Amino acid sequence: MRLERRTWLLWGGPAAVAIGVGAWLAVSAGLRGSDPEPRPNLTVLVDQFRNDEPRHRVRLTFTNHESQPVTVASVQLLSPDFAELPPTPHDYKLPPGGTIGVGLPAEYGDGICNDGIPSAARPAQAVATISYPDGGQATFTWPLPDRRKLLDLLLRQDCERQKIASTLELGLVGPWTQTQTADGDPAMHATLRMRLVDPAATVEVTQVRGSVLYHLKTPPLRLDGTHQELSVPAEFTNNRCDEHAVSGSTQSFVFRMWLSIDGAEPIAAVIPGMDDAAKEELTTLIRVGCGFG
Repeated sequence: MRLERRTWLLWGGPAAVAIGVGAWLAVSAGLRGSDPEPRPNLTVLVDQFRNDEPRHRVRLTFTNHESQPVTVASVQLLSPDFAELPPTPHDYKLPPGGTIGVGLPAEYGDGICNDGIPSAARPAQAVATISYPDGGQATFTWPLPDRRKLLDLLLRQDCERQKIASTLELGLVGPWTQTQTADGDPAMHATLRMRLVDPAATVEVTQVRGSVLYHLKTPPLRLDGTHQELSVPAEFTNNRCDEHAVSGSTQSFVFRMWLSIDGAEPIAAVIPGMDDAAKEELTTLIRVGCGFG
């Protein structure tokens, strides 16, 4: 091994998360001249944080079992079920000792759906380019254990989004108007628009869901060959006003509906249209409805 002759700088950077993992072999995919570097003793798992979801990325969580830091120049997810994207640069020094796993973000491409909604993803790999003190680099590939079936979920969600996009357009539009419910509670009104892209399709909304902070209510919704376009009122009211919810909510402005397309099992869609102006209007509803000023 050559790691012992290297002089490594102090490591630091993104928050580290402790994990327990087994040992998997790494296969070198890059050589440095005629004298290849031995692969570092790293293991890797795949994970995703909540704030990764809208950015279409995962975390490749590396644990360094060497006795000194190992510098990761870039990481990449390789999967036969997702379009390949370039490696994500990092220049991050993994702490030694084998006790701390560090989740390095890696963007992934659109799901490869072949006009269907697969139930399972095929085995994937993690790729990392390692930097050395002399300026050289080598790239290694690891099998990517996915015991939580995260890639299954991400593939299914991507293919559901593609199915929805090929069937209809939907979104919230203004003007956003402050008003009251029938019971006199503060409310905010906008318009939900839906239009069939596939005129032969039938779409029925089976459920509409708000967020931690807001309820969302709409009339019953159905599109078909006779009614290919709808514009209906969307009413937002306060759901929770406690400080824990208001200060800690990370998806306050994510609203979903479930769509049954041509009688199939309903699939979830995030409702587009929550731009900065819309978020500001709903923030006003929190201030008024919850008495925050």
